[in-house]
Amino acid sequence: MNNTVHASSLPAKFIPFRDFHIAPLTDVSPEAFKQAAEEARTTFRGRAELPHTTALNHIAKTLGFEGGFSGFQQEYACKVLPFMRDHGLKGRADLIRPRSDFPFVDLTPRNVSDRLFLSKKRVPKRIFTGYAVDWFSLNDRYFRSNPWTQVQEKEGKLFFLTFDQVMKEVDQQKSVSLESAQEVFDAAIAACQPAINPPSNNLLGDQLVQNCEELEEYFTFVPGLYQPTGLSAEKFNEEQRRYREVARLFRTWIGQLDRGWVEVHPYNRSLFFLKGNDGDYDFVFPGFRDQALEQAEIQSNSQTDDLEKASALHNFRHWLYFAYSGWLEDDAHRAEMLFYSLGNVPASYPGAEHVLKEFFTHVRAYPPPPTKEGIQSHLAESK
Repeated sequence: MNNTVHASSLPAKFIPFRDFHIAPLTDVSPEAFKQAAEEARTTFRGRAELPHTTALNHIAKTLGFEGGFSGFQQEYACKVLPFMRDHGLKGRADLIRPRSDFPFVDLTPRNVSDRLFLSKKRVPKRIFTGYAVDWFSLNDRYFRSNPWTQVQEKEGKLFFLTFDQVMKEVDQQKSVSLESAQEVFDAAIAACQPAINPPSNNLLGDQLVQNCEELEEYFTFVPGLYQPTGLSAEKFNEEQRRYREVARLFRTWIGQLDRGWVEVHPYNRSLFFLKGNDGDYDFVFPGFRDQALEQAEIQSNSQTDDLEKASALHNFRHWLYFAYSGWLEDDAHRAEMLFYSLGNVPASYPGAEHVLKEFFTHVRAYPPPPTKEGIQSHLAESK
């Protein structure tokens, strides 16, 4: 099996090295490992010389292969390729990022990887990434005329519908035809799009995850909602309830789709293959990044040991890229909750990156440049 030419044009997974090198890996093959190692030594080099063999061994170890690159080569022929054949993994594809405009689900490869390897949750059988779903057509079909929009306007709940409300109408339409029932369901989902993404667009809960052979009726839902000062608990809980109803609708809708889901096939403790339609596959492993760090960031930190002279934000980005090893989506969620728990409001929001930095400082995970200011004074200054 040789997908190197095809895979080389797909987005890479970027592996950070201790000495600030970065290896862009596009596939699980000896050729892809060699290409990634060469780019780590040249295009994305760090502060010191990096022997080619050292780079290869680090890549192999990161993906869970023992014996360095030599061990990987031996295992590739006798185990990896047979595993891929047995599971119908034929060609590398990007199974996670959306392919069409106005997606209802917009995950990143790192979102999926962190959930699988760092969340301490059970490994699911499938994850809904929206792969091969034509979101644009769904939006376009009901953009100008959607019967549910009229219902929402009448009830004063724009973008929100209840589960029972929709499913009752869907069941009634089944007596007309299955096609009619599906159109009613599709229209309801289109009408709720703004309440689906971003609130349901995460892997903090299980709304996009299937753990058993059949899609579970009950699931955990963690909406990206935060309670600012001034919003009563009653109103906040009501808002969460509305989003939960929409999440239940969306989960039921995606459960009937034959596209959009990717199967999870663990190869070893550090390498999982994802399988889509027609033998398309992707792969994830712990610790990679979705993008390369800006080359200027790498070089400026590589050429001096006096990092305190760099800006606080510059240092934080560098630490987050090369040293941080946690579940980023979960920590970002906790950071937002902390920001609002300190009495802040949306008008004083300083940006997600700043909020995340102050969170890591608060929990003492990140050592910032020496300063007398703590998280509350930092956030107060940003108001």
